[in-house]
Amino acid sequence: DVIAIRVESKFDKELPAIGSVVFEDSESDLKMELPSSSNSFKKEWLEYNEAQKILWKNYCTKHGIFTAVMNTDDNPLEVLNLIFGSRK
Repeated sequence: DVIAIRVESKFDKELPAIGSVVFEDSESDLKMELPSSSNSFKKEWLEYNEAQKILWKNYCTKHGIFTAVMNTDDNPLEVLNLIFGSRK
């Protein structure tokens, strides 16, 4: 069996409104200054992350991969026990 665990944080839903923030892609070194206080940016941030989650879920489902979501605030041991306990 294969299990894909997606780790999410509260920042996947909403960034703190702290003005312009420089984001850097660790793979390409691309840097972008993004307006975290902008309502339209916040909306697009949420929509993008939700769309990525759906794409991930659909990909996993298509390939027979069991999925689980863990939040960074969760206790990892408890979440893993729930995941593996339900697979018996």
